[in-house]
Amino acid sequence: MSNQNVPEIRLLYPEWQVEYTEALLEADPNRLLGRLRAAEAAISKRLEF
Repeated sequence: MSNQNVPEIRLLYPEWQVEYTEALLEADPNRLLGRLRAAEAAISKRLEF
């Protein structure tokens, strides 16, 4: 199977979007709080600019 038809994903906000998405998709309750804290920190850092 070829990956020629798979579009490249470009993040609009790479400074925080990865952590945010990881928090949204986290299914393990034991890891969720850490993911949420990482997303919050990344977003807060971005808002400081």
